[in-house]
Amino acid sequence: MIAVYPVPVDYADRIWPWVKDWVAKAIRRHPEDGWTLDSARTAISKGHVATWIATVPKKSCGVLLAEWSANEARIVLFAGEKLLPMIWYLDQIEDWARSHGCKSLVIPGRRGWRRLLRARGYTPDGSQLRKVL
Repeated sequence: MIAVYPVPVDYADRIWPWVKDWVAKAIRRHPEDGWTLDSARTAISKGHVATWIATVPKKSCGVLLAEWSANEARIVLFAGEKLLPMIWYLDQIEDWARSHGCKSLVIPGRRGWRRLLRARGYTPDGSQLRKVL
């Protein structure tokens, strides 16, 4: 069974060895997003992004990074193994966004996710998916 946990900022250095390769792979796959390995690590360790880690028994399997502003939260990086089950934990990220006063959650628009997330209230918004919270 997969579980998703928020990562406190003071644990950032502890999780980095587990998530570094996934983050690097996501950055290589989407260079247009402007992330580097150093900028991602700095953002995690300084708390500039909220970080969640997904685990299966005795093993981490994914990482999710989200930024937020006054009105909107945005997933900026979603990487790892077995990502599909992680989308069913979006309720946690939505609750976190609401707690920060965000009115919507935006996810980069993967075509296959549009179908899966439509039933959860996400609608296409250009190349992204958006849910009004």
